[in-house]
Amino acid sequence: MESTSQQRQSENKSSNDVRQGFKILLKDYREKTKEFAMLESKLREHKVVVETLMNENSDRKCYVKIDGYLCERKMKDVLPDLINKTADLESRLNNVKDYLANQGDIIQEYRAKHNMELSTFSLYNKLF
Repeated sequence: MESTSQQRQSENKSSNDVRQGFKILLKDYREKTKEFAMLESKLREHKVVVETLMNENSDRKCYVKIDGYLCERKMKDVLPDLINKTADLESRLNNVKDYLANQGDIIQEYRAKHNMELSTFSLYNKLF
């Protein structure tokens, strides 16, 4: 009798561990998805600014926020930095996208390994 109750407790414990592990994977996936959306938004903004500044005179004054202070600069000084930041954002965005694709595969493998069915999981697959 005791061995049966101990088996049930260990099965429940392992079942809870599986669910907890899955929740952790999904939480991480959601956080990275939010980061991806934020980076994508920033990248769009940077591209619009770069396109706008490309059409302007390079000696024209512009203002840049540096460490919380608004500083006056010339566009010829600002544009290269902005282009570098745009390239950096693109690289970070690609890294997060690759991470999300990998994490999605890990989640699928986890579900298959533990025979989990989740009807709302198809929503996550459609994100990427």
